[in-house]
Amino acid sequence: LFAIDATTGVVTVIGNLDHDLNDTHSIEIIATSTDGSTSTGSFDITVTDADGTLPGGGDTDNPVGPVTDSNLSDNTISENAAIGDVVNLTGLATDPDGDVVTYTLSQDDIDAGLFAIDATTGVVTVIGNLDHDTAPSHSIDIIAT
Repeated sequence: LFAIDATTGVVTVIGNLDHDLNDTHSIEIIATSTDGSTSTGSFDITVTDADGTLPGGGDTDNPVGPVTDSNLSDNTISENAAIGDVVNLTGLATDPDGDVVTYTLSQDDIDAGLFAIDATTGVVTVIGNLDHDTAPSHSIDIIAT
């Protein structure tokens, strides 16, 4: 995978590197003087991921930015809201290198069963019955990937 210039000592890549298969390579360089004496050195070469994408998804080089609410209205909805009604909440996150961002709601939230999010637009809608007397407010976490 590597070659060394005998005169300059510069190491170059002569094969295909794949971060996902092997992210570190160890090489040993032997320097030989004109008098025949030698010196040996071992070096690790770390291969970085060219596109920043991990095998299971995710982007290590350009992670998705924080989730904000692009809807400037107060995040309110009537307790009489019908299933499918839009909450005044729209998740928004950007990916620095332009990858498509997908939205989900954290299933760890107790209120996750009352709301849904459009994976593409980030728009939050009602999917359960709301009761102001029982719970005047709800908390949900939007996850952008």
